[in-house]
Amino acid sequence: MKRIFVRTMVLISALTGLVACSGSSSRTPTPTPASEPAAEPDADLPPSAQRWADMNQPAEFIRFFEGTFDNMGLTVEDSDESFTIHNKGDHFEFSGGIKADAVDFVVPINQNNIEAMLRYVEDDKLDEEEASQIMAVLMVPYTKAIMSHPSTSNGAAVDITGIAKTICSELVNAEGSVLADQRLVYEGSWTVYESINGPCERRLRFNGTQARDYQRAAFTAMKSNTLRSWGEFLTFYRGWRETVTVAVPEPQP
Repeated sequence: MKRIFVRTMVLISALTGLVACSGSSSRTPTPTPASEPAAEPDADLPPSAQRWADMNQPAEFIRFFEGTFDNMGLTVEDSDESFTIHNKGDHFEFSGGIKADAVDFVVPINQNNIEAMLRYVEDDKLDEEEASQIMAVLMVPYTKAIMSHPSTSNGAAVDITGIAKTICSELVNAEGSVLADQRLVYEGSWTVYESINGPCERRLRFNGTQARDYQRAAFTAMKSNTLRSWGEFLTFYRGWRETVTVAVPEPQP
């Protein structure tokens, strides 16, 4: 009985190593999600953040992000700006700058992303195409945060559970067009690549809402970080995986 209990504990400690979702090669640890709202930096809001702070925040839009983050840092690559979004549950608040130890993850964006977000909230609705476009931007940093967590990079657990050590995933829109793709490789720790740049043992394909559902479940487990929360995530994942797994293409000669 003792041996079974130990194996169960190790299994649960690996939960999120079962799945993949993102981006460029990186082994840099990402902070565990902050349980308290990040203290607002002293810097004034940069122009890009001010535009988002002034935009409409429809309830449907806020609900889409429920449970997916507390504090998200954003860097605007083509204007050298940075700011933080604070998820207050029923609205977002914004502050200038990023405190690396007080955000759940950092997302690189550009002016096109800012303009797109402003368009998405104009009609007070968020359709599946818009959801997929948003999650295509967030997928890489989300995955880096998840896969750098100690519970997902436990080597013994990865081996015992027989997790695929190369996992490819694609985020698609309603027409099946790929908006973002990525590959995870496990070699003592997970490395995340922003494209499917090699073979994979498991292939996942999902839309924006499915990507959001995974992120919500994973973030909940990371934030609580208890045996129970990881067990609940494993139960969720097993069902979710069945709905998004697709055949792995045969190698090209």
